[in-house]
Amino acid sequence: MKAALLRQVNEVEIADLEMPQIGPGEILVKVYACGLCSTDVSKIRGKEAGTQIVLGHEVVGEVVQVGAEVSRFSVGDRVVVAHHAPCFICHYCRHGNYSMCSDFKSSNIYPGGFAEFIQVPRENVNKATFKIPPEVSYEDAALTEPAACCLRGVKLSHLLPGDWAVVVGTGTMGLLLTQMLCLFNVNVIALDLDNSRLAVALESGARWALNPQRDDVTGEIKKFSDGRGADVAILTVVNQPILDLALAYLRDGGKINLFAWPAKDVNMSVDFYQMFRRELGIFGSYSTTSIELQETLDLIKMQKISPGKLITHNLPLSRLMEGVKLVEEGQALKILIKP
Repeated sequence: MKAALLRQVNEVEIADLEMPQIGPGEILVKVYACGLCSTDVSKIRGKEAGTQIVLGHEVVGEVVQVGAEVSRFSVGDRVVVAHHAPCFICHYCRHGNYSMCSDFKSSNIYPGGFAEFIQVPRENVNKATFKIPPEVSYEDAALTEPAACCLRGVKLSHLLPGDWAVVVGTGTMGLLLTQMLCLFNVNVIALDLDNSRLAVALESGARWALNPQRDDVTGEIKKFSDGRGADVAILTVVNQPILDLALAYLRDGGKINLFAWPAKDVNMSVDFYQMFRRELGIFGSYSTTSIELQETLDLIKMQKISPGKLITHNLPLSRLMEGVKLVEEGQALKILIKP
């Protein structure tokens, strides 16, 4: 079978591999499509040193073989497969820090979603694989994992109906965050330097769209929110100017949700005196769990969100690196790789 393997930084080989041999409790899935994520781009470009190099994790496909002891799935089932599965019983999981669980970090699919077939281990079968409802297309289902990350990020922000949230960056994740926030009746203000992306954010439910190169961001946000400022800023892009601006437009007691990471080896500063006196908070939101995955698939089924509309490109496996360049150049929203 064909599969994308990262041989070294910037070198991806479309290799011929032996078909995976599944064991008890496992399933074999024929991949229909796998979304290209910014973490895949970071791995290819060598920005995630020390991590397990598996490319592709937003997988949809068809079950073609089931191992002994598998009862939840049958050959022919269409499924969403996530790459990590927490244990739900360790100290981290009991505190809701599921993505810090050692089982979560060590679990994965083989050889990765950019392949014709994947082997799904027992824990992933039990906790991170879901049947796609008949009325849901593969395209919508393919964005279940990134949309579920956004749902968890919204939950961790602890917003009330009528609150104001600023979403910084209107790429795929920013637009999915916007859709999710609207489900919670939160007023969304989108920030981006790309006016065409801001137009899509308005179509996705944002109340306002601001360009920092054009607009008085802090003044406008305070005007929208009766002079208080935003309740939360969700950063899908992180750098020092963005952080400084967020601290300016947040209300007292507001929070910053780090939904992405800054460039490698970049250190940023924060005014801790201001953080203390204004009771501001900064926290991270990384990945998702089977809880949000199932909830997101249900939302897609009920047509509460329409993630598939964000797909701009469908590329064959042989054009994976072309997809990477499109993402880096800002020429694409969501790209699906179809082996």
